[in-house]
Amino acid sequence: MGTSRKRSTWSSRKRYVRLNGKSGPHWLSQLLESSLARLARGAAYGGARVNDWISTGLTQRPDIRRRHWLGALISAIILLLTSSLQAQAPDVEALEEEAFKAATAIADPSIVQIQTIGGLDVVGELIAGTGPTTGVIISPDGEIITSSFNFSSKPSSIIVTLSDGRKFPADIVASDQVRQVTLIKIRQSGLVPMVPAPRKELQVGQWTIALGRTYDVAFPNLSVGILSALNRIWGKAVQTDAKISPANYGGPLVDLQGRCIGILVPMSPQGDDESIGVEWYDAGIGFAVPLEEIIAQLPTLRKGENIRPGRMGVTYEDKGPVSGEAIAKDIRPNSPAEQAGMHPGDVIIEANGQKIERIPQMKTVLGPLSAGSELSLVVKRDGKELPLQMKLAAEIPPLELPMLGILPARSQTPEQKGVTLRFIFPGSPAAKAGLLAGDSIEKLNGQEIISASQLASSIEKLRVGARVTVAVRREKGTTEEISLELAALTPEVPLDLQSAPAQPAEKDKVPARTGRLEEQIGGAEGRKYWVYVPETTQPKEYGLVLWLHPSGRTGEAEQLGLWRSACEERGLIFAGLLADGEWAGGDAPIFKAMIDRLMAKYPIDRKRVVVMGEQEGGEFALIAALKLKDDLRAGIGIDTGLATLPPDNEVGLRQMFALLPRTGSAQLRATQITLKNFLAKKIPTLELTAPEEDGLDEKTVKQLVLWIDSLDRI
Repeated sequence: MGTSRKRSTWSSRKRYVRLNGKSGPHWLSQLLESSLARLARGAAYGGARVNDWISTGLTQRPDIRRRHWLGALISAIILLLTSSLQAQAPDVEALEEEAFKAATAIADPSIVQIQTIGGLDVVGELIAGTGPTTGVIISPDGEIITSSFNFSSKPSSIIVTLSDGRKFPADIVASDQVRQVTLIKIRQSGLVPMVPAPRKELQVGQWTIALGRTYDVAFPNLSVGILSALNRIWGKAVQTDAKISPANYGGPLVDLQGRCIGILVPMSPQGDDESIGVEWYDAGIGFAVPLEEIIAQLPTLRKGENIRPGRMGVTYEDKGPVSGEAIAKDIRPNSPAEQAGMHPGDVIIEANGQKIERIPQMKTVLGPLSAGSELSLVVKRDGKELPLQMKLAAEIPPLELPMLGILPARSQTPEQKGVTLRFIFPGSPAAKAGLLAGDSIEKLNGQEIISASQLASSIEKLRVGARVTVAVRREKGTTEEISLELAALTPEVPLDLQSAPAQPAEKDKVPARTGRLEEQIGGAEGRKYWVYVPETTQPKEYGLVLWLHPSGRTGEAEQLGLWRSACEERGLIFAGLLADGEWAGGDAPIFKAMIDRLMAKYPIDRKRVVVMGEQEGGEFALIAALKLKDDLRAGIGIDTGLATLPPDNEVGLRQMFALLPRTGSAQLRATQITLKNFLAKKIPTLELTAPEEDGLDEKTVKQLVLWIDSLDRI
């Protein structure tokens, strides 16, 4: 990656400041400071051939021992610039190039090439790279810092090549998972460490040079840009518009003094996985973790201890990109926040001495903090300001969703008291306590229950293991108070669940058209979906199954053949969106528009809305379910998996999932890993086996129908 003539021309026109009473480019003042600083401490690096190397890019390298030559060269450039400015006719573009190359030469001896051998071929959905990457020397005795992304494939061996061509094996010492960097070490002394640029001196708009040592060991590859932001990724990184890619991940972002602003890493505000943000490479959106802050973590890393992000255990009411006040919605059990005495509804107004007015400000304070860090909060509760102190944790125990073990009846009339029980799950707390189908729960912990939604909401706010008392009216008219202990929500299929009578639809809500229909999504460039509406059943509320087909095979006729009778018997609407080629991120708003359209057109029971997909469509279905928690109660993935970890369960947003691995499929391992990840997060997940051939069969559909018909379990 060379510097861009277009970028240089833009810069020469737009980026002038006053210098000694004259107009001059902003980089000139930086370069003057660079030369004086380097000459003062004797840290210039050069040799007899350095002028040729800088100006022509020749691969012959200068002798490291004659470092004062580069300082003299930079001074000569400065004199040339000064005389050019005095003559009022500077060749700005040429001088920019000289300045960039001079700064590169200063940083050059501290940049190494890293090659990995062995390891995984695929990481998530990414094909693991086999080419060389970059690292930065940070101590004379062989310590090197680089991006953790470079080791995501779990290599068996690591080879480091120095700027002079010498090669050494390297060992991983530890990783900083907050900043996504890894410390490695070679057995060699007398190396030239990179000099960090103080973060307090950084300014938006200053020149930045992204360096790597991948294409040619003898000469660093470079890309030039400006520093576009100082506190990105929740305060962990600075941002540059220089082109960043796996070629220079782990390399330095330097200023015109050759000092390291930070280490280039893939990052995203959407998560802290070591490969997240890779999709932005070469897009003019690049991030670097300040070297000054990495060095502060070295005492921990040198002991071989990984640094993990610090967790509070709080979720907020507002989740949008422009969020409002940091109002705690839920406090996770056994979390630092709970142990510190934080309550749902608390408003965080100060964190570690900084005023907090919006959620992003809180995330920026929390972002750079690691597990074990102290966090001081001031919260507002009932009009009072309360100080809280906590120590952040590396992990928060997964939230388990509580369950009574009942299915409410759907044919209940407003005149009936309480919630009539349609089905009792075997082995559940309700079954152990002796509750029976036909019983009605009229009170919970002394509170009158008037609807299934109220009962479900009350149970969801409690924890697994909590004891509750229910007032139960038996079918014979007697009433009992029964105490039971809530268990974890299970995804089991109630194989003996009979179809239940449902209240008929109101006259003005009976669908005008039934059977197989084809509709178009307004404003979605002609995207169509097909829908099957039961012809013989018009319940007060329908269940809704959304089908996302695998690429190249819509499976419409097959799915209709398998699901038609279930739709009639169980009151389900079945709809399938047609992909425009392969499923992609751009399909998300179209899928959401289809859901909204169906919800508006038909009376839908929101507790029985499920998205189901196979292969590529299955991956899209799982992602959609996790993103659209307010719309989708469940997700079904057939012969598919997720490349990322699922989010945690949330109080009041109860979801279940079903995963169907296919024996012999190329996706089998991905499905198994996804299942393991869901279960580790305590997400209720059903495992069924997909048929060996593509699609589904009658036996599997029967199990899925029973499962969908019981999604409103409490």
